[in-house]
Amino acid sequence: MKQKSALILTKYENITGDCTDLFNAGDFSIASLKLQVKPLTKALAKLGFNYKLISLSTSEPASLDLIGSPDIVIVSKLNCHKHNQHDMAMSNLAALARLKCQKIPIATIYSDNLADVDKFPTGEFHRNLLSMTDIIICPSKKLAQLAQNHNANAKLFIIKDP
Repeated sequence: MKQKSALILTKYENITGDCTDLFNAGDFSIASLKLQVKPLTKALAKLGFNYKLISLSTSEPASLDLIGSPDIVIVSKLNCHKHNQHDMAMSNLAALARLKCQKIPIATIYSDNLADVDKFPTGEFHRNLLSMTDIIICPSKKLAQLAQNHNANAKLFIIKDP
């Protein structure tokens, strides 16, 4: 029997590619990775999933090939410095489009209301992300309501941050 696999899309500091080993070693400084993604990976492992964390970049287009054909994709917080936002948006939207074409379920951890930011690329990227998402996971009811304004068909789950 084939083991189930999960792909976690993230922005991992200044690294492009597979970040799973770095993440498992605890080599990260972003709070959302510690508070949201670490418990997620523990739950995935407990449910029998192999998981992989990748960070994409248009400067390394071959990194897109790392997405493969997982059973589920989970998008963690994708945010970065202003000068890298176009790169982050383009590389991740390309991955999400490829995954959507494969009919792979996409879950998004949405913990900041960035879809309501008017400016491009931050707001536009998050509106696009939510529109492609099948499952939206938020830390509060209010944020879930705001996210649902961008995708009324997605399933909503509220998981409070510790």
